[in-house]
Amino acid sequence: MQAVVFHVGTERFAIDTSSVAEVVPGIPARPVPGAPAAVTGVIEYRGVVVPVLDLCRLFDRGDCPSPVSYTHL
Repeated sequence: MQAVVFHVGTERFAIDTSSVAEVVPGIPARPVPGAPAAVTGVIEYRGVVVPVLDLCRLFDRGDCPSPVSYTHL
């Protein structure tokens, strides 16, 4: 099995690559007014609007450092 490994705070997680469509370079996200705190914003990638989540916020670990790349599931 191959996996995409990432950190949320000090914890390490992995997702099977069969669940990942693509890992894309970091693109500044546009904020979405009224979105839940874990939604950093949205990006447009290859003509598709994709939500960007801050996994640290989602798992109640504060804010994540700036991402190097986004994973499109």
